[in-house]
Amino acid sequence: MVGRGGTPARRISNTFLRAAMGPVEYAASCILSNRILTGLEELAPDGLLAGYQRGISEVATLAGVPRADVESSLPMGTAQTVGQRLLISQANAIVAWKLHAGPFGFMDVITALTVDGRRPDISACIERLAQKVRQDKGLSLPLSELARDMLAYTELVAETRAQLEGGEWLETALRRRQQKRIFFAGLAVLLLLVATTSVVFVRVMRDSAQALVERTDECLAKDISDADLKWATAAAVELRDQKRTACEQRQKLEAEQKLAEETRLRKEREAREVVEKRKGACKALAEAVQANKLDGATLLTAGDSGELMKRLANKKLASTDFGPDEPRLPCADTEDGARVTSALETTLLVDPTLWARHPSPSPFLEKALLKARPRLPETALIGLADNAERTAKSGLSRGEPDTIARAKKLCALAKSLGVPGHSGCSAVSKL
Repeated sequence: MVGRGGTPARRISNTFLRAAMGPVEYAASCILSNRILTGLEELAPDGLLAGYQRGISEVATLAGVPRADVESSLPMGTAQTVGQRLLISQANAIVAWKLHAGPFGFMDVITALTVDGRRPDISACIERLAQKVRQDKGLSLPLSELARDMLAYTELVAETRAQLEGGEWLETALRRRQQKRIFFAGLAVLLLLVATTSVVFVRVMRDSAQALVERTDECLAKDISDADLKWATAAAVELRDQKRTACEQRQKLEAEQKLAEETRLRKEREAREVVEKRKGACKALAEAVQANKLDGATLLTAGDSGELMKRLANKKLASTDFGPDEPRLPCADTEDGARVTSALETTLLVDPTLWARHPSPSPFLEKALLKARPRLPETALIGLADNAERTAKSGLSRGEPDTIARAKKLCALAKSLGVPGHSGCSAVSKL
């Protein structure tokens, strides 16, 4: 398995080198750029050993193993020895440089090093620097000693790198860690895919359930079961229930309206049946009166007018049939009732002496007389006028209010029929 830095061994060694050689390479670049004091100060053993230790820690972290396991296979004793030597040589080199170079840097021209573009070797850099100032033993010797100790440090780093590259167990650990990372990354991707798929699935199922409820008619919503809305939102379930309720209310209203319509039609039918039955009964009554064949059924139709119908059928009316009360006629609001009324009008006028001499004609009789005026005998009309005149004089002479009232009606009737009374009628009309 190849990582970003090449083979596992190469990744391990490069990780170590970046940390362990970082301060060294920086110091070398400072010396090459003629910043000698800065470069020497960067070679402090604490910083170098700290970089060395950091490289080991980063390798342990990279491989996913304890640091102590990595240190157990490395020359940690040599590192401590090199550090002790550098502690002396680096301090001496700095003191010598400050003493002989002076505060003004007049030795810059003497000490300037040629930059040839290759990766700087710190030991070679310091040794070249020592050669440039070899005439000054007080400065060249401390620099040579520091170059020697830095060579030991770089050899220590190279040896450590070789041991790390050759440590198959570190490669195995790194491969295992990389495999774990790949596994867990794949697992994370798979879980993300499953979660995304689940979200999409739930969304699709919810949208499908929502669409099902929305497009379903109110009275078909009862067929949508809870299983159909397994993935639906609470709003979709509530909408389904609202549609069910709306359907129940609509069906209830329609049932009430249907019942009300049926009741109305039944009542209309019953009313028509009553009307038709009554019409039939009235027709039978009118025919029975004309044929003088009244029986129990027709008399039942006549009701309180039964005796009058008997007299009418026999053509033998009583004095009370002429007035003063109105005759109570059955079936007055029907066509056959009009036949009965017409028969009574005709019968009342058969005997002129009866209506002409009647003391108090009913309004019904008055209407019949006015209606039949062209056919009435003149002698009977004169008799009616005489009757009115006598009644008026009698009422005036006796001072009877009732008689005077009847006289007014008779006089008015006579006048309507074209035979007005004389002095008596004129007198009562003025009262």
